[in-house]
Amino acid sequence: MRTLLLCSRPPWPLLGGDRIRTWHLAKALSELGRVGVVATHSPFESAGDIADALPFVEPITLVPLTLKAPLRVLGAVSDGSCLQEALYDSPDAHAAVAATIRRFEPDLIVAHLIRTVRWVPPSSPPLLVDVQDALSAQYADARSVKGWRAWAVALERGRIHHAEAGAVARADAVSFISNQDRRRVAGEAGHVLPAVVDLDAFSPGEPAQRPVVGFVGNLSTAANADMVWFLVKDIWPQVLRERPDAELHFCGVGAGPALKRLDRIQGVRYVGPIDDVAATLRSFQLTVCPQRFGSGVQNKVLQSLACGTPAVVTPTVAAALDPEAAQGLLVGQSATGVAEAILRLLGDAELRAGLAAGGRSFVERHHAPQVLVDALKAAAAAAGAAL
Repeated sequence: MRTLLLCSRPPWPLLGGDRIRTWHLAKALSELGRVGVVATHSPFESAGDIADALPFVEPITLVPLTLKAPLRVLGAVSDGSCLQEALYDSPDAHAAVAATIRRFEPDLIVAHLIRTVRWVPPSSPPLLVDVQDALSAQYADARSVKGWRAWAVALERGRIHHAEAGAVARADAVSFISNQDRRRVAGEAGHVLPAVVDLDAFSPGEPAQRPVVGFVGNLSTAANADMVWFLVKDIWPQVLRERPDAELHFCGVGAGPALKRLDRIQGVRYVGPIDDVAATLRSFQLTVCPQRFGSGVQNKVLQSLACGTPAVVTPTVAAALDPEAAQGLLVGQSATGVAEAILRLLGDAELRAGLAAGGRSFVERHHAPQVLVDALKAAAAAAGAAL
């Protein structure tokens, strides 16, 4: 089977959930046959580095986003269309997809995120749209966002719902990253293509000895920035009252000046970008992911469990995972509930060890690469592709 994968950002480097998703999709699809990629990208990214990181993909066509992209967004503000679709609706991407279809003759097109569906010509091979996260639900839930982000979310909220519905209607089959996201958008229709963890790279090590709690994520996103503020302002003071020796480390790219200044607070350390995510996760006694709004599956939680590091999460995070994930994590219903769960784990090495083993086992069963390959076979067949 030949598959053409369409991406709004290249599947490399692995920064952000969308790139992690498309890298694993491309790798899994390569197990089923040849894979080509068309992706828009920043002109500041090295096309050579991207191609070198994807030896299992051929051909790769990268379409630079030009200064016309923000102009398209401004036009969408006035005409009521979806801002995300407008940003990536590049005529050059349309042309690249049409040319690649003629040359590559794919049996299946996989359009990742609704942003890329417009690139697909009306007459095309079978189309599988990987919606991934239920963006409409994410925007509907994002009530705690402040500042300019709140204006953007309010503007896009109704538009994203309409665009999502249109993309689903255009597809021969649709897929999502979790059952929760599938139900939010398509009811009982569609397929689940689970998030994948590299089980060799993210493997357990020796239990951490210092009482360090970690948060790892892209700190430029609204949901992750909100989690850090929630952690530092509402949760961590409750932890410090009982455990003044505990430390909170938050790590990742994209932190703004305000987030960086949180490093001045007692017991809080801003680490910044990290080169070895797995080693960092293994250095924590536990991780915390107190998401208050959003959709999709939190890769940082799965990676933590794969490393044998138990996690404390909110119900929003737990609901996107299979119930068996409870073998590796604790759930806190509120700021106080999250703080209590953190304190419980910090004070109980035996509980941490049990959750570490259970979490690793859960990820091996539900988020191994072969699980995604098998799910892709079913989704491709449903779309009408010849396997």
